[in-house]
Amino acid sequence: MAALAERVFRLQDIEERPIFRADPPERGLWLRDALPKGPADAFINEREIGHFHPWDRSMHIALPPDLAPSAVDAGWAEVHPVARAGMARKNNVMLYGPRDEQEADVLYGIVLAACLYAGGKGPTTPGPTPAQRVAERWKGLVDTLKQGTSGP
Repeated sequence: MAALAERVFRLQDIEERPIFRADPPERGLWLRDALPKGPADAFINEREIGHFHPWDRSMHIALPPDLAPSAVDAGWAEVHPVARAGMARKNNVMLYGPRDEQEADVLYGIVLAACLYAGGKGPTTPGPTPAQRVAERWKGLVDTLKQGTSGP
């Protein structure tokens, strides 16, 4: 999981901030303050997109609403208990921690989709616009998850 977190925190529009709701502190993914925020449902609170749990390698994250059900159905995530209780949006999920590099790659794609939905631009690469990358990424992830690629 450390490699997954380091990969996520290298994204240009994401910064790491400690989350002190637990001990040890969680590693929070925050959209940088200089960027315009995406839709309200892209965040757990304020500008926090999600956070890594150091105790079990899982992650609490706000996924794009059209991606969250596919991630749950494919076994990569479960609806967060607070969302199940009706106290948070249903796109707030718990992603299971990766067991190997292949699972880390899939989870990185899911986390990247959340970061892009929140307003980030993603990795700096030539090619499609950020909006085109978001559309392609979501379609690709949903298609992959529907094809039976199951989670950890």
